[in-house]
Amino acid sequence: MKVKKTNNAFKNCISLKNIILNDSLISIGNHVFENCNSLEEIIIPKNVNEIGYYAFETNSMKIYVYFNENEIPEGWSTNWYKGDLEIHYGYEDSILVEEEKR
Repeated sequence: MKVKKTNNAFKNCISLKNIILNDSLISIGNHVFENCNSLEEIIIPKNVNEIGYYAFETNSMKIYVYFNENEIPEGWSTNWYKGDLEIHYGYEDSILVEEEKR
């Protein structure tokens, strides 16, 4: 089953800190992680071929975004984030992956 995160799904979720999205996820809607100001790190699977308008709009200091692609997929909104995101292509360096290995 292919899963989509609907618009505003985690909006204002202040307790969300680190998240690994499931491989069955194919789409992230508009403003899904808006104002998740505790969010530090997220791993986006390579199956996500669409991210909506300001899916990541936050006042966080920095969010590390990891995804297993060589470039931003074409289906992602040109305004998929607003804030200070650090994008990593591949997620081997993620602290979440390191914690899972333990």
